[in-house]
Amino acid sequence: MGPGHMDPTRAAQAASLLGARVAIPIHWGTYYPIHLGVQGQPGFLKTPPALFEQAVLEHAPATAVKVLAPGEQTAV
Repeated sequence: MGPGHMDPTRAAQAASLLGARVAIPIHWGTYYPIHLGVQGQPGFLKTPPALFEQAVLEHAPATAVKVLAPGEQTAV
């Protein structure tokens, strides 16, 4: 991703800085790298939520992580 995007660790650090009570990772697993000729979801698009959860445990342990499937909703 480009410089305007956060990887899981940077997102967890942001949650810590903000004092977030809940963090919901968004737009993971929804954008396929078309330029690679990918037809379905590649494995590397499935790992960011788990990596984010691990990073939050390290950087923002008071933050609860709620991982939603693409299209899923929550009332938090």
